[in-house]
Amino acid sequence: MSKAKERAQAVYPAWRNGIGDEFNSNSAYYGFIEGYHQAEKDLELTWEDIADILDVTDVIANDDSMEERLKTMSEEEYCQEVLKRFKGQKGE
Repeated sequence: MSKAKERAQAVYPAWRNGIGDEFNSNSAYYGFIEGYHQAEKDLELTWEDIADILDVTDVIANDDSMEERLKTMSEEEYCQEVLKRFKGQKGE
C-alpha cells in the first residue's frame, strides 16, 4: 500500500469501513490521495536543485571562514550546513 493510501485511510477511516456519506468519504479519500501525490511532485528535487546544492558545497569548500570548522565537522553537521544554505538560497 502506498504512503498516500495509508494516510488517507488513517484520516478517513469511515471510508475504509464503508460507513458514512459515500459521496463525501469517497471524494475526500481520493482528493487526499491526489493532493498527496501532487505534493510529492512539488517537493521533488530537480536537476537544477542538485546543481544549486553542488554550488553550495563549492561555496562552503572555498569559504575561508569555514576552513577550521570544516576540519572538525561531522558528516551530519556538514550536510546540515549545506541544507541550511540551500534552503536559504531557495527562499530568496
